[in-house]
Order: sequence, then C-alpha cells, then structure tokens
Amino acid sequence: MALSAGCDHTCVVAEGGHLHCFGSIYSGQCDVPPGLGSVVTVSAGCHHSSAVCANGHLTCFGSNMAAQLEVPANLGSVVAVSSGCLHTCVVKPSGQLVCFGDNSMDQCSIPDGSGSMLAVSAGCDHTCAMTSSGHLVCFGSNGYGQCDVPEDLGPTLAVSAGSNHTCALRADGQLVCFGSNLDSQCNVPPNLGPVTAVSAGFDHTCLLTSEGRLVCFGDNSAGQCEVPSDLHFAVAVSAGRAHTCALTSDGRLVCFGENDVGQCKVPAELTQRGHPSCCGECAGTAWHVGRDKTVAHLEFADHTHTMSSVLGTASRSLCMCGFQRLVSVTASSQPCRVRTRPHLRPGMCVLYPLHST
Repeated sequence: MALSAGCDHTCVVAEGGHLHCFGSIYSGQCDVPPGLGSVVTVSAGCHHSSAVCANGHLTCFGSNMAAQLEVPANLGSVVAVSSGCLHTCVVKPSGQLVCFGDNSMDQCSIPDGSGSMLAVSAGCDHTCAMTSSGHLVCFGSNGYGQCDVPEDLGPTLAVSAGSNHTCALRADGQLVCFGSNLDSQCNVPPNLGPVTAVSAGFDHTCLLTSEGRLVCFGDNSAGQCEVPSDLHFAVAVSAGRAHTCALTSDGRLVCFGENDVGQCKVPAELTQRGHPSCCGECAGTAWHVGRDKTVAHLEFADHTHTMSSVLGTASRSLCMCGFQRLVSVTASSQPCRVRTRPHLRPGMCVLYPLHST
C-alpha cells in the first residue's frame, strides 16, 4: 500500500493496485479515472493527483489551471512522480527528470548538468531531486532558503519538499531540514536515533524512526502533529497541508489532523490489508543500507527468496524512494518491492510482488 496526503485530499494505492482518493472533490482530484488499471505509486498535490500505472504510464487528474495535468506527449514510461501545488515532476527509467505545469518560480526549470535522478519531490513552488550519487538538487522559489542545500549535507537517501521548507535524510540516518522555520518545522527533535523516512507537509514535518515510531513537529493548529497513542510500528507516512496519514505494519491506514472535507476519513474498504508474501522469480539489483548505514549493493537471483535469504543478517533498513520505505528492483521476469517492517528482527524483510511490466 502506498499513500500520499495532498492539501485537502488523500490518495492510497491498495492491494491489487487499486487507487482510492478521498477528501476534497472540488477540483476533481479524487475522481480516479475509470479503467485506470493497476497503479504502483501515487502523489497527491494541492488540487490534483498523479498516478503511475504498472506499465509506467502516467495519469494526472484534478485541477489543470497551470497545465499540471498536461503530460508531455513523448514522455514515455516513468518510475517516480511527485505533485506540487501547481506543477508535476517525474523521473524516467533513464534517470531523466521532467517537470511541467506552473513555472512562475522556475520550479520546472531543471538546472543544466543535474545528471541522472533517482527521486524527486515537488513542493509548493520549489522542487528537489536526488541524483544517482545521492546528492541533492533544489530549484524554484527560494524566499525562505528552501533551495539552499547545506554544503555539508553529503549523500542522501530521501528528500521531501514542503511548502517553504525541505527535509533530507542523510546516509547516516540523520534528518536535516532547511528553509522556513516559522512553525518550527525544521527543528528536528533530538535523540531520535536513525530516521528511516520523512515527509514534509505545508508547515509541519513527520518522520519514521528505525523502530517504527512516528514523530511529527511544526504547525499543529489542526492536530496534524498529534500522533495517536495507539499508532505503533508505522512503515510509511505522508504529511499534507494540515493532516497526516500513516500506514502501520499490521496494515492499518491512520489519518489525523484537519478533516473538514473528509481527508482523514479512511474508507471502509481500506481499513483492512492483506499480509505481505514473498515473491518468486525476482531478479535485479538494489541499494541496501546496513545497520551501520553502510551502503552495499545487492544482487537478486532468479529464484524464490525467503525473508532472511535476501538480506541475511546485515541490516534493518533499506534505501528509500520518495516518501515510501521502498526499493524498486529491476527484474528480468517480475519486478518486486522490498520493505522492512520494524517489528521484525534486524536483517529481516518482506517482498511484495508487483504486476509485471
């Protein structure tokens, strides 16, 4: 299950690749196109949503006031997408970054020589992308320093662009946030231990620790930082404008914060989730981060893998892509996703089968 919290709506990819969006319907951002097919990832913007299907096809729906839905005719397949306030950015299999929509603040003007990209995050009026070497590139609006990447940041594993701030997860598990701090959204709490995922909302920030603990800080005017006491072992999080959604290891989708248009009202069909299973005939490569946060390269053979045989006892967490604690594995026969579950013993993980491409 993948999830994304937008301004006033939430989108979720459930088992089987079914896309569900709920919350504000004012601009059609929750009107999932009929016959969309199996979806592998989704990104909810302010008033539009973007989904990548199993065949790599990008579909955008909702408000098109700045041409943020107008997918370039020759785009081809994509592997990652991020919806901003009025723009959309994608990463192609080749690593090429493409952005379209509002460019009034140069949020779609990709700097020359940026190189191959692994991930992208579109904020309100700025964009940040992570290169294949883990370096961070940010461009667009910089009125609050949200594009001023710290010189000593070093290689990163994940990035999330909020309204006027940016957060990056370093290879050593440390979270660094920069830009607007008017609501303390850049004041990372001390003594967190290794951070495994981050999501920057409008004026608040949420993260996951290596133990599966969800921590939110910054603007709490709508309760978007008040993590429910019964929320344990979170495996994914997404921060919206004034609400937050998290997925727990037992399959629960929990949303809290502003709910004036139903953006936190989880549909009944999403309250339960099947258990993950190991997938067979997986092949390809992935980047793996050990307990000591040392990056290592993994090779997958063409046979069924058990939870322990994929990663052995080397580690507890994996490299993240976007907001999700996932690693895409380029497979010769069947693509797979690898996700760690905090309640498992160190070094154990589960494989989630995806649809063939």
